[in-house]
This record gives sequence, structure tokens and C-alpha cells, in this order.
Amino acid sequence: MTRHLAALVAVMSLAACGTQSPVCIPATNANCPATLQCEMVSGSDDPVCVPPVVVVGAVFQSAPGEPPVANARVLLVDDTGVPAAPAATSRADGTFEIRVRASRAVDLRPLTARVALRVEASGYQVYPAAYRPAPSLDLSDAKLTTLGDRFGLASADTDIALVVATTGGTGGVSGTVDLPATARPVLVVAEPKDSPDGGGVSLADSAGAYQVFGLLPGDYTVRALALGEAWTTEDVTLNVGERQEASLTRTTGAGATVSGQVTFPGGPTTVSLVVAETYDPAAPTAEIIAGSTRALASSGPFSLAGVPPGRYVVLAGFGQDGLVRAFAPVEVGAADVALPQPVTLSPALTLVGPGAAGPEQVTAAPTIAWQAQPNAVRYDVEVTDGRGVVVWSRQVTDVSVVYGGPLSAGGFYQAHVTARDGVGAALATTEELRGVFFVSSG
Repeated sequence: MTRHLAALVAVMSLAACGTQSPVCIPATNANCPATLQCEMVSGSDDPVCVPPVVVVGAVFQSAPGEPPVANARVLLVDDTGVPAAPAATSRADGTFEIRVRASRAVDLRPLTARVALRVEASGYQVYPAAYRPAPSLDLSDAKLTTLGDRFGLASADTDIALVVATTGGTGGVSGTVDLPATARPVLVVAEPKDSPDGGGVSLADSAGAYQVFGLLPGDYTVRALALGEAWTTEDVTLNVGERQEASLTRTTGAGATVSGQVTFPGGPTTVSLVVAETYDPAAPTAEIIAGSTRALASSGPFSLAGVPPGRYVVLAGFGQDGLVRAFAPVEVGAADVALPQPVTLSPALTLVGPGAAGPEQVTAAPTIAWQAQPNAVRYDVEVTDGRGVVVWSRQVTDVSVVYGGPLSAGGFYQAHVTARDGVGAALATTEELRGVFFVSSG
């Protein structure tokens, strides 16, 4: 233990032994100065006012020069996806700070607790996405500053690059939602009334605040979503760039049951319920309702209980399981819903690289390679950018080709390969979460 930290522990020990009165309250930080945080400390019967833990980072655009993104909404979630603190807003230079509660060891250092970042911003895709998982952060890695005023946690994993979204909407809805008694993630969705496309989603923070970005002009129903819970809804109308407020209160209702069949060769795989507004069949993105994922060892039935009203997609095979995902739209009201047809998955074409196991950084044009597919006469290769736009394509008869498209600093790309027979029918395609490669923006 450093001399500075030892002195700090001694001061806090005196506070725990009675010089601090009344005892502070961790949930509200009452009876602590604003510069300190009320926490439980190992070896102390009562909570103590200690230097806070602060996660520090920056939000910037995934582009040359790393332009900062101001006014981004930054959340810190625990390993169950539940927000661990109120959301922060990035400054003009893209930087942010999130103060988070953390139990302490005897020497006041934060105990191990896994968290991750989520970022929502107008004009950008939500981070993380399925093809860009968020690294896990450990609060125990936070270091006491030289001033002794905080334990700061900053690393390359707290600097977040955002990918531009394609919707172009600049409107939004914000407000608060009553949180359930049992901690769980609550999504708030702006669901378009007159179109199955568009809309947006936000994760309510630890205080119940939310902010949906990227909305086009139109009429929306604002809903809160969590399995087994029910809330009132609000209707809003947005003009170009307009922002409205809507607050949602809890009400009675246990939700409906969505059931069906998934058929697939091999396995295992999963089936999940996804917010319809976040699903694009051509892009590797989807906002999964927390707690809705079911593991399937083989073909058979699934059942998802407690589903609130709204528009969803039943999504199967969304992972790296050797299968190509399949989906079925479903609209849920008060009654249970059974899918009329099975959700059927097919074997994937095996990708060798790049990005065979996860997003892969490249410094030069990569060679896209895959395993040969029986009876294939040719292979169609497409590369999309982070927005899902095709930027390069080729037809080849070999099982590899050197990428010849754009390779911009800060760019995210994904290779897709389809094997075709002699009449052009598709035999197999690569999986939706493989083939991602990117270029450092630095």
C-alpha cells in the first residue's frame, strides 16, 4: 500500500469509528460531502465516505482524425446488463465521466465488479452491436489519483468509436420510466405507427431516464419493454428535428407468451426476441430483450413468457454456431402468439478469414478466404461498410480473393460469401457475425 493510500485509510477508519455522524446512506449518498461516495468497506460495520470510483473515457466517430462526438449518452452496465449509474453526456471534446458505486476492500480500493459501456448518440449506431461486443471492465482496476480525490478507471476500452447510422433522423424522445422493483434492463422503444421501419430504442439508466435518438418525422408510440412487466404508453408526433418528452408509469399485466418451433441441423443454437425497430436482415445488429434468449440443443419448441405488447422479431441462430440466422416478425398484444411456421436455420459456409472468430484489425487489404462448398460452381463475395452498404463485390471460382475495396482509417467492414451452384441457386452463406474487419483510426 502506498503511503498516500495508507494515510487515507487511517482517516477513513477514524470516520468509521464514530467521528462521522450520522452514518452515511449508500443509496442516496446522504451525509457524505459531494466529493465523496458512501460505500461499504470490508471490516467496517457501517458505510464510510470514501473517494468515488469514476470511469473516464471519450466518444469519437470511427473516421480519419477521430472527430469527437458531443452529447452522446454513455451508460455503464453491470454483467447482467443492468445500468450501474445514471447516464453521462459526452462533452464537446467527446470526453465523459461516470461516477459509479463500488464496494471497497480494507484499503479502500474497489472490489472486483465487471461492467461495460453502452453509448447512444444522434446519427450513430448504438454501441455495442452484436458484431462489436463491448469489452468487460473491472472496477478493481481503478487507480487512486495523485490528489487522492478519486479512483479513476480509464483505458483503451473506455474510448468508444461510433459508426454512422443510416436512418438520418434527427428527432428524439426522452423522459423517465418507472423501474421494476427487481433490477433488470428496461428498454424504451419509439415505435412508428404508420410504418414497420424506423423508430429507435434507448436503455433506461439507473434513475429510469432514457433518450431515444435518430427519429424521423412521424407519429410514434413510446413503450417500455422488460419481460414480465407492463407500463403505460405515450403517443408523440415529431416534426423534423423535434424532440418530445414522454414519461411511462408501471401498470398491471404479466405479458403474453410467444411460442414456436426452430428447426436446424447440428447445433446447439439459440432463439431470442428482438425489438423489431433494431433488426435489419442485411445488417449484423439487433437489440435483444434481456432474458429472452433460450438455448436449443436440437430442433424443437421454444416458449418466451411475459412479453409486453409491441413489435418484435423472433431471431434464431444469431451467433457463431455454424448456422445462418433466420427470423420471423411477430406483433404481440394481450393474447398469446404461436408462430404459424417453424423458424428454419441452414448450415453456414465456413469462413477462414478475416474475422473468423471476431472483429479483426487489419493494416492492409486482407485476403478473404473460406472453405469449399460441395457442388459450388462460383462464389459471390460482398463487403459492406459499418452502415451495411455494399462497397465492393466480386464473383470468383476459387476459395479466396484479395479485398480490393476502400480501406479507410476508422472504417468497419464485413465480408459476406455466398456459394452458388451451376444455375445460380444459393447453396450456403457465411454467418452474420463473422467476417468483420476494421482499420485503426489512429
